[in-house]
Amino acid sequence: MAFDVSAAAKKYLPDALRDIKRLVAIESVQGEAKEGKPFGEGVDRALQEALKISRELGMETANVDGYVGYAQIGEGEKLIGIVGHLDCVPLGEGWEHDPLGGEIVDGVIYGRGVSDDKGPSIAALYAMKILMDSGVKLNSRIRFVFGTNEETGMAGVDYYLAKEGDFDMGFTPDAGFPLCFGEKGGYHGHFSGATNTEGAKVKILSVKGGMAVNVVCDKVVLTCNAGQYAEALKASFVEYAKAADMTCQVEDEGENTLLTLNGKAAHASTPELGVNAISYLMKFVAECELFDSPFAKGYAKVIGLDYSGANCGMKMADEYGELTFNVGIIGGTDFSTYATIDIRYPLTLTAPEFKVKADEMEKTIIQAGLNMDGSGMGKSLYKAPDSPMINALYDAYVKVTQDTVNKPFTMGGGTYAKHFDSIVAFGAGFPNEESGAHMANEHVDVESIQKCMEIYTHALMNLLAL
Repeated sequence: MAFDVSAAAKKYLPDALRDIKRLVAIESVQGEAKEGKPFGEGVDRALQEALKISRELGMETANVDGYVGYAQIGEGEKLIGIVGHLDCVPLGEGWEHDPLGGEIVDGVIYGRGVSDDKGPSIAALYAMKILMDSGVKLNSRIRFVFGTNEETGMAGVDYYLAKEGDFDMGFTPDAGFPLCFGEKGGYHGHFSGATNTEGAKVKILSVKGGMAVNVVCDKVVLTCNAGQYAEALKASFVEYAKAADMTCQVEDEGENTLLTLNGKAAHASTPELGVNAISYLMKFVAECELFDSPFAKGYAKVIGLDYSGANCGMKMADEYGELTFNVGIIGGTDFSTYATIDIRYPLTLTAPEFKVKADEMEKTIIQAGLNMDGSGMGKSLYKAPDSPMINALYDAYVKVTQDTVNKPFTMGGGTYAKHFDSIVAFGAGFPNEESGAHMANEHVDVESIQKCMEIYTHALMNLLAL
C-alpha cells in the first residue's frame, strides 16, 4: 500500500504549528555581533531553537560557527539541499495580533516570520520528517540549512558555502509556487552632489526620505530657508503636487519651510506599482526657479521620473522582463545630498555583460555633475525551465494542488538561490495568496502550511528519484 503523504501531513500539522510558534516567539532581528553569534543574540536563539526542533524530530544537526546550522537525514554521495531562513525584519507597528505570539484565528496563524520564512522552513523540515516515516529509501542525504541573515545581506550562506560547498540540487522555500526558475541580477549604487549654489533664492537645508534601498520611496521631506519667497514657494509646491495627483504638506518651522511630498511604496523589483516621492520632489526642485540645486538638476537629467533607466542609458529587456531602476533613499544637508540606486537587470544577461553597461551609466551620472560614491552588483539566476529538477519540483506542486494554470515564473526579487548553483526558489506562497510579509499582521493560512508539507514531501521524493 502506497504511503499516504496527505494523511501524514495532517497528522503532523499540530506539531508543525507548535514549532512555528516556538520560532515566531523569538525576535530574530539581526543585532550586535558577539563571539559565536555573528548576527546577534536574537538570531542565535532562533538558530538554537531550530536545531533543537530538528533533534526532537530525530535528525542529525550541526552548527556552522553560528553563521548557519543544518539538519540532515539519509545517506549517500548525492546531497539534496533546502535553504530557509530564521531571521526576520523588525516587528514594526500597527499589529492587531501579537507579532511574537503565533496566534491562530479563524484558521490563520499570525506573527512575524510565519510566511517569511519560519513557517515555510518548518513545513519543509516536517516534509523531511514525513519521509523518515514513509519507508522511502533515503539513498541520498537531504540537508536543511537554517540561514540567519537573509534579510540583511546573506553573509551566513556565503560562509556556509565556503565551509561546506554546494548541493547537487534542491530549493529554498522563500518565494512562491509553482516555482521561480529565474531571478534578475542586482546592482546597488550611491551617488551624490552639491545641494545648493551660492546664487539660489531659496536655500535647501536638508532632505530626507525612504525606508530602504529596495523600496520605492513613499515620503520625502525637504527643509529650506525661503525667506521672502516662502509663500510663493508653498503655493507653487501645492500646485505641483496637485498636477501630479499626489498629496503634500507645507508647514513653517520657525524661519524655515518644510515641504513634504507623499508617493506610494512598492518593492524595488516592481517600481511601476509605486510612485517615487524622491523623483517627483527632485523634478520640482530642478524646475522651480527659486532653487538652484546641482544635485536635483543632475537627478532630473539622468533619472527623472522614469523607472526603466532610460535616461541614463540603462533601458534593456529580455524575454522575461525589463530592467527596473529605483532610487530608494535620499538624505542631505545644505552642503551635499546623496541617494541610492537599486537596479534589477534582465536575468539572461551575465554579470560581466551588465558591468559594461553599468560602467557607462556611472560615467553618464558623473557627466551630469554628480558623484558616484560606490557600487556593487550581484549575478542573475537562470535555470532551464525544462530541466529535470524544475520538472520534478513542478510535478510535485501539480500533484498536490491539481493546478496546471499557473506556470513556473521569473522575478525581479532575489533569494538564497542566487548564492548557490544548485537550487531555485520553490514556494511557499500560493498564487493569489497575500501573506503581508514584512508588514503588520503577517499571516498564513493553516491549510497552506499543511499543503506545503505535502508538496515538499512529494518534491523530495521526486528529487530522490533523479
